Amino acid sequence: MNYLRGSRDVKGGSSLQSVGSTDALTAPLRSLKVPGSSASPSSSGASSPPGRGGGAPRAPAAGTAAPRAADSEEPSPRVARSEPSVGNATVGAAAAAAAPAPAAGAKGAAPARQAGWDLELGVTRASKKSGRPLLGSAKVLPMPESDAAAAPGAPVNIVLKQGGGWSLPSTMLSLALLSAMVFYFYVRVAFTLDTGAMGYSIFVLVVEILAASSMLPHLLYLLPKKVKYADPLTVPVSECFHVRVLIPCYTEALEIVKPTLMAVGNATLPKGCMRTIYLCDDGKDANKEAWVEGLNRTGEAGCPVVYIRGHPREPGEVNGKSGNLNNALSNVLYPGGMDPGSHEVVSIIDADMVVRSDFYLRTLPYLQTERDALVLAPQEFHNYNPATDIFCHSNRLFWDVTCPGIVDGFGGVMCTGTNYIVRSRALLKAGGYPSWTLGEDVRLGVELQRHGYTGYFLPDRLAVGEVPDTVRGVFMQRSRWCKGNLQNTFSRDCTLFDRSQPIMLRILWNAVTWHYLTCSVYTPTFLLVPILAILVGVFPIALNRVFALAFTIYFCMQQIVLYSRVRTFRGFQDMFFQSLTPHIFWYSFVKANSQVLRNLITQKANKPFKTTIKSMISGSAEMAKTEQTSIKKVKDHSLSWSTVQDLWAPTLFMLVNLVALGYGGWRLHRDGMTTTNLALIIGMLWSAINAMPPYLLLHLQVFGDHLSMHIACTLAGIFMTLFTFSVMVAMWLLSKPTGVVSWAPWL
Repeated sequence: MNYLRGSRDVKGGSSLQSVGSTDALTAPLRSLKVPGSSASPSSSGASSPPGRGGGAPRAPAAGTAAPRAADSEEPSPRVARSEPSVGNATVGAAAAAAAPAPAAGAKGAAPARQAGWDLELGVTRASKKSGRPLLGSAKVLPMPESDAAAAPGAPVNIVLKQGGGWSLPSTMLSLALLSAMVFYFYVRVAFTLDTGAMGYSIFVLVVEILAASSMLPHLLYLLPKKVKYADPLTVPVSECFHVRVLIPCYTEALEIVKPTLMAVGNATLPKGCMRTIYLCDDGKDANKEAWVEGLNRTGEAGCPVVYIRGHPREPGEVNGKSGNLNNALSNVLYPGGMDPGSHEVVSIIDADMVVRSDFYLRTLPYLQTERDALVLAPQEFHNYNPATDIFCHSNRLFWDVTCPGIVDGFGGVMCTGTNYIVRSRALLKAGGYPSWTLGEDVRLGVELQRHGYTGYFLPDRLAVGEVPDTVRGVFMQRSRWCKGNLQNTFSRDCTLFDRSQPIMLRILWNAVTWHYLTCSVYTPTFLLVPILAILVGVFPIALNRVFALAFTIYFCMQQIVLYSRVRTFRGFQDMFFQSLTPHIFWYSFVKANSQVLRNLITQKANKPFKTTIKSMISGSAEMAKTEQTSIKKVKDHSLSWSTVQDLWAPTLFMLVNLVALGYGGWRLHRDGMTTTNLALIIGMLWSAINAMPPYLLLHLQVFGDHLSMHIACTLAGIFMTLFTFSVMVAMWLLSKPTGVVSWAPWL
């Protein structure tokens, strides 16, 4: 895992650079020092001439709306002190906005230079309607000449990425796996169904086919060649963008939000670009509002910061984050359906994400044409141990294979909720953020694709955040992901039947939903099969040498394809933990699937969005009390009711597997290891493998993520690998030839 910690960038500001040491865990990013006192003031009013190399924003083209100026006649959003009103926003307190900022160099004046920005807070004339002063004007003066960012200019013959096409090695591997799969299922049908329990055998065969089908999209992700992106630091931005950074928050503590906002404010922008930060606080936290007021008085954020306090819930709203962002878009940023113009860009950064200082230098240059709508960077996290990552927080398969495959291979637009920029005009044309689904990010990418826009997925980790640090929080998060994908697929506007889009994209957009549905079926089935083989003596496969051959080829090809992109020990570690996720989360997927499908059948509204429990929370007293209670119950390693709800199914299967292993051992001791006991031996090995993932989950809950957890994960990886190969060896040694393969009598 690439951890991120503070270092110095070219301009001398704070930067987050990648390091490869787990020592970074000893200095988590939540302790990031808020900058501001070390910046040197600049001369007041100094600016470079406008134009291609200057910093003044360009005038928009004819027919487009002019950039929003702080001293325009647009009505100012108000500050809501009690109940939220539509578009209630403020830059600091009203009194602070009404008072002129101290002159540069005067006593009490804030440093004017912050990461290449000059900030002057002033007073605008009063609104004609209310007579109140409008938002404090933010005069952002141009950045000085710097080698760190290319000057804006017209996109002339700029090649943003090279490569593409199909990878011959990946294509050959995929075809080999498909051939092995066809051969395996041919053998299953022709040689293994005569078990005396035909119905049970056919059922297990159908479940195996479902499991294999959920793996097929992975083969499609592997087919495209790896694309080489141009160095964005050498690419000029197409125009002088105004980046409006939205930081949605709800119950997150101020200590979490502070480093996020300060990192965004101090991130370097390309020449001529400007930014405004909006803290969209659905929790209506007075502490956050007061802190924003202080930032605007001192200028520490390096740019204007607008506090938006809550939003009114719309009927049928399921996703509070979408409603929060839509409120900011329609009532504060672009009220009355105004055209934002091509120079306007929205950036979404979650409240717990800390961006690198070069985040916008590496994303904005890719918006070369109006068709280029969205640029996404992967998510990285600092508060988990890669050696004990049983929840697969690294998600390398998704970030390193799935996203590049969809975007670079099939021309799709991917959005994952944070760490991205999107053109405001494209965002509004796509309808904003859908609030009827918990998967608003994926759906936004689909809608942008439908409207003819393209996107980019950058391989660089440009931001680092936090994962849920409790078992309860992780299960809530994965359940929400599952529900969001199902809501997207089973909506009235299902992308699977959208003939305006390529068939491959329609399949891939819904592949994750298929995975959640099939995982809810094949995982509990494969957990029950070895238990029934030991306790009841019923095995769904007639074991013979032909099946041993087919299984060996099929299994080995699966592993070769799965690990084909792995080059390091860390990669093998991540893929091992990826293989545990069906065992860990299957029951959570079953509950989520049943809830969404039940609501679909009964036409009942889906339950509203629940935030993920993280290490620190804040907000109103009522919310704080509820969330703190939930966190306390899962962090004290006790078997509370919320813990039982999440862990009872894995615990039950682990205990049943242990009982089955004991009974199977007694039978082997009584009867000996003979060919008649082959199904029993395979069932015991399989049952031992199935017992390990739930044990790791219980170990983490009871003992925490310490050295013992590291040892348990290492031993589990070793024994699961040994037991898997022992299954193949047992089949070859103890199974009998079928006598029906003339060209291979040994089969």
